[in-house]
Amino acid sequence: MKPICVIDAETSGLNPEVHSILTLGIVLLDLDLKEVNPLGTIYIKEPSIVKDPRAMEVNKITDDMIESSRPPKESVKVIKDILSVSFPDGDVIIGGWNTPFDVAFLQRLWRLAYGDGWFDDWSFTFNYKIVDAAAYLPLLHFVGRVPHDKTGLNKVLSEYGINNPMPHSAIHDAYATARLILNIFKETDKWVKNLKTTTA
Repeated sequence: MKPICVIDAETSGLNPEVHSILTLGIVLLDLDLKEVNPLGTIYIKEPSIVKDPRAMEVNKITDDMIESSRPPKESVKVIKDILSVSFPDGDVIIGGWNTPFDVAFLQRLWRLAYGDGWFDDWSFTFNYKIVDAAAYLPLLHFVGRVPHDKTGLNKVLSEYGINNPMPHSAIHDAYATARLILNIFKETDKWVKNLKTTTA
């Protein structure tokens, strides 16, 4: 099976039209080997940054950390270099927790790096499909695997016995999310096999 690139973005706020992507954690989820391998963290400095104080309090990213970060075009090059090892032909499937949020900020970074032609490079680099662990929550609630009051990432991780030592750190959140996706896929595979057995 094609591997999944699990990402987590820490940002200066919630609106990708206004706020900035500050860090991106990248983790490779190999579904054939059932392995999770961290690939790196990229620190990004956009030309101008609008900060929501609440977001900055959560992600603990300081002005000094931002000042020593890479500009958008250099950040995109680093990201593509990292991905090229596991995805030499592009077509990367992105995974995460609430993945559309992270994708929106990653697309913002591509727009800053490439301008009006950003989508041509984006559509070569990334597949249109995404894997969103949060989208499995209704199923996990329905079958009783996760209690209905557990909706946030770290609460769901706790139900799977997955430790996340640094919540809101891009690489730690991405790594924990990759492990969660792997566990959900394993369980789903088991449920489907059991269903086939009982209906045969």
